[in-house]
Formats: sequence, structure tokens, C-alpha cells
Amino acid sequence: MNVLPYIIPQPLLIEVEVRSDDYHTKPSGAFEKLKHRPVILYITGEGVLSKHYPTEDVARKKITENKELLWSVTSSGKDSEGVTVSFMRRERIAPLLEELDRYAVPILEQHIASTHLSAGELSPGEALKRAFALSNLRRKPEQLNLLCRLLYHRLQLPVLLLFLVLLLGNFLLSERWRRENNLLQTELSARQRNDKLQKESREKQGRISNEYRKVPSVSFALLSDRIASYVPEEVRLNRLSLFPATSSGSLIGRDKEVKLSFGIIHLTGETTIPGSATLFSRFLSNDPLFDSVKVVSLERQKDSPLFQFELHLKIKS
Repeated sequence: MNVLPYIIPQPLLIEVEVRSDDYHTKPSGAFEKLKHRPVILYITGEGVLSKHYPTEDVARKKITENKELLWSVTSSGKDSEGVTVSFMRRERIAPLLEELDRYAVPILEQHIASTHLSAGELSPGEALKRAFALSNLRRKPEQLNLLCRLLYHRLQLPVLLLFLVLLLGNFLLSERWRRENNLLQTELSARQRNDKLQKESREKQGRISNEYRKVPSVSFALLSDRIASYVPEEVRLNRLSLFPATSSGSLIGRDKEVKLSFGIIHLTGETTIPGSATLFSRFLSNDPLFDSVKVVSLERQKDSPLFQFELHLKIKS
């Protein structure tokens, strides 16, 4: 199937009748409207000569290689019967050729025939029909090159528009993919931070659990009851911390290493009589459960008759 007529503009057949001192074209004039539209010149009239050559005769090159002549070759029937070369001087229609060149009207093919068609010569209708024959294009590379240029002029605007559409589509898709990628990266970063916090929390819980496994097998209830039995009447305890947790810094924070003070008890309380705190520490020192008792602080509260104290007890191992 020949698809060339559907791709490039339909060629226009221009019939040129050469007269004694001028020429006549049909259709005539308005060639400036035919820019990049191929034309087929069908030339007849005075000054057209035809000569028959055997198929293998190279003498016809004297005509076909002469740049001052316009020529066309038609078959005389079977290959064995030779070919007919029709020709005329280029200067007879030189103004027409210059006008076509000035308006960028490409000549797809030219057919030269005598006034009366001889054997093998083409009629105008046959010339137009044969213009896109693939077999004809294979024999004439220059004609194929011309069709390629016509195809370029025909398709450059649609291809440019297609290219612009592809660029716009690529830009829109790139923007969309970029936003989706940024969203995924944000979600991934948030998930990684959350996983890191959970991992640190699990590690901290594991360290605390390991620390508590080192706690001596002493009953906390026994320790609490024994301490409570020594509290004087004037003393009120505010806090009792068994094996208090400490860190490498001043405060226990997320990034601090937590440790337990095994065998240590912190007591804080208040009393109206300073000696009661001292007596309380002496009672605890005499108990066989405790190795030592230390009065860390004993001071009077501001604008109050009460004294606040802090004791540190060490359990016997």
C-alpha cells in the first residue's frame, strides 16, 4: 500500500505548452501560494525532441548529463525494445523554473512529451499517477531526497507541537512525582525517627530491668515496717526512696545513662524538734538491717517552726 499521498501534500500537475517565443502554463500564475507543495511539470510543444535508444546504449548520457537540457525517459514497451528520451533546451522555460525556485515550489518530477504522444510517452494523468510509485522512487534517489524534504516541512510543526506537549507532560508528571517523593521521604524520616525513639526506649527499659534484677533479695515491706517502727512522735516522713535511680548528669533525661543505687535508702521528713531527727538516725543505726545511717541535712524551713532533714541509709549486704 502506497502511503506517501496521505503524508505529504498532493502534487499539482502543471502543464507547460512551449510556443515559438514563449510558453503557456495550466494552471497559470499564483505560484507563491504553492510553497513546499510538490509539482509535476508536463512539458509539450515546440522544441521538444524524442529519440529512441536501445536499453544498454549509453549514448543517451549525452542528453541526460547535459545540464542545458530538460529530459525525461520513458519505456518503449518491453526492456528489450529500449527506451525513449524526450528532451528540450532548459532556456525555453527558464523564467518558469526561476519563478518556481523563488517561491520554494519543489519539482517532484518532469515529463517531456511531443505534441502527439508516441509509444511509451505518458499522458498528464499517467504522470500524476506515477509520481508516488515506490519503484520510481528507487530508481531516482534525488526524487526520494525531495520527498524527504517535503516530509520534513510537512511534519516539523506537528512534531514540534508533539515535542512541546511531551515536555509539558513530563514537567507536570515530574512535579507530581517530586511532591509524592517528598511526601514519602517525610513519612520515611518520621517513621525512622519514631523507630529510633522506640528502640532507645526499649533499650532503656532493658537496662532498667537488668538493673532491677541486681536488687538484693530483701523484703521492701520488712524495710518499710522496720523504718516506720523507729519514727519518733515529733517526726513526720515525707519521702522514702528504695534504691533511688541516678544518672551521669544532674537530671535523669532521655540521653542520660540510668543507674540504681543498690542497698541505699533515702529518707526525707520534718520535725519540730531537731533532736528528734538525730534520735531517729540513732535508732536506725542500731538496727542490724542497716550498715550505716548518715544525716545529710538538717535545717529550719524559712518562715516556719519546722526543721527539714534528709537521711541516707545503707543496707547490710
